Amino acid sequence: MLPSQFVNQLQSALKGSGYQVDHHANVSDTSFLERTYLQLEQGLPVPIYFSTVNAWNRPNYDTHFSVIIGLRPQTQEVLIANAYGFQEEMSISDLLNALKYDHFNPSPFEFKMGLLAGILNKSNFFTIKKYANPPSFLHPAGSTSSIGWLQPPPMR
Repeated sequence: MLPSQFVNQLQSALKGSGYQVDHHANVSDTSFLERTYLQLEQGLPVPIYFSTVNAWNRPNYDTHFSVIIGLRPQTQEVLIANAYGFQEEMSISDLLNALKYDHFNPSPFEFKMGLLAGILNKSNFFTIKKYANPPSFLHPAGSTSSIGWLQPPPMR
């Protein structure tokens, strides 16, 4: 799935929720880190598209979507909910390299062509922002979960 298709899927999932998703690409490391910090500070996760070790095909790398759910500036680490079903801690420098696909070598021919043609970009991440008063189930009173807004509404 390309990042633009991912945005469409997220927009569809969030339809009517009071949130929207913006896609960012080819941004500086500083801009990425600032936006990530601001998102997490608001209790919102940061979806990313990056290259990382394929957990079931080590030491090979692949690219996939995952979500940043935590950041520890004092230790220079991020906590990622990996799309393969586990959480992982990664250094900020490793994450920045992964966002630029620096580890993805040798890259498949199709991937290289996608970068050259501008179909794929480096440093892909997504921000989620509130554009209206969302339903109360998205931020329940007293909620401290950084991903509480992803929870479905309570059953009635």
